[in-house]
Amino acid sequence: MPSILKRCALGAVDRVAVGSGVLRLLASRVRGRLTILMYHKVLPDERARAYPLGNLVVPASAFAQQMRYLAKACHVLPVGEALEAVGRAPANGKPLVAVTFDDGYRDNAEFAAPIMDRHGLRGTFFVPTDFLNGKPLWWDRAAVAFRTLGRDALADRLPEATPVNDLESWLGYLKRCPPARRAEQIDLACHGLELNLPADVFGPMSIDQLRQLDARGHEIAGHSVTHPILPQLDDESLRHELVDSRRQLEDWLGHAVTGMSYPNGDHDDRVVAAAREAGYTWACNTRRGPCPPDADPLRLNRSMISPDSAWHLAGFRAETFGLHDALRRLAPKGRAR
Repeated sequence: MPSILKRCALGAVDRVAVGSGVLRLLASRVRGRLTILMYHKVLPDERARAYPLGNLVVPASAFAQQMRYLAKACHVLPVGEALEAVGRAPANGKPLVAVTFDDGYRDNAEFAAPIMDRHGLRGTFFVPTDFLNGKPLWWDRAAVAFRTLGRDALADRLPEATPVNDLESWLGYLKRCPPARRAEQIDLACHGLELNLPADVFGPMSIDQLRQLDARGHEIAGHSVTHPILPQLDDESLRHELVDSRRQLEDWLGHAVTGMSYPNGDHDDRVVAAAREAGYTWACNTRRGPCPPDADPLRLNRSMISPDSAWHLAGFRAETFGLHDALRRLAPKGRAR
C-alpha cells in the first residue's frame, strides 16, 4: 500500500483534476470506448480490514459511493451487452462502463450486487467453478498460513531460498510456480494448521446465489475451474479449465455462457485460440485502459479498482477515466504501481 505521504499527494492531484475539469475532459475522451472496471471483494468496512490481502477488497461504503457516481455519470452495462453498444454513442452521451468481479466470493452476492441493484446497475461476475464446489482459493490459504505462522516459521517449513520476506513476495513466487509445485508449497505451509477461513470473509457464493444474480439480470461468466495461470498449462489441462468450467456454469444456469476472464489476466495466442475453440466469444485480461471499438473481443482491457488508488471518489474517477494510468506511465520505470 502506498505510504500516507504518497496517498496524500495522489489525493491532492485527484482533487485538483476534479476542480480544474481535467477529469470531465478525460471522461469525454473515452466516449465511444468501453471502460471495464475490475473488483474482487466488497465487504463491510470493519470486515474488510480482517481480509489479509488489502489490495483485493473495497469497503462497502466506498463501493456504494462509487456505484452512486456511476449510476449518475455513466452508462453501465454487463460486459456482453456493453460490447454490442461500444462504438455507438449512447443517447445520453455518457461514457460506457462495465463493472466486473473476479473469483465468485460470497460477498459479491451479499454486498456488492445488492448495492448495484439499489442503483439500477448490473454487473458481470467471473466464477471459478471449483471454488463454488467447495475448494478454497489457493491465495487465501497461503495468506492465512503466512499470517498464522509468521515469516520465520513459514520459512522453516519451505524449501531453502523460497522467497518469504513478506506475504507479497511469497504470493508472487507461488503465482509463477507450476500448479503442482504451488499446491505442494501451500500444503507444506498448511500442514497441521487449523486455518481460520470464515465463510463470511473467504467463502464462495452458493449456487443458489449465483442463480439469483443471473435471474436479476447480472451476467455470469467463466473464470476457469481451478484458477491456474493458463499459459503454464499443457493443452489437455488448458482445455479442461476452459471447457469444463463453461459446461458447469451452463448446467447451473440453464443457458449459454459465452464470456470469461483469464485468471490473473495471463494469456497468450495459444490460450486465446483455446478460449475461442471452447466457445467463448469474449474474454477480459488485466491490461489497463479503455477498449476501443476495434478491440479483439478475446483480449479486452480491464482496470482494477483497489483501495490503494481509489479510496475516495476523486481517486475513483481518476482511476476510471485514465488519469492514474497517465501518472503510472510518468513514474520512474520499475516504481509504478
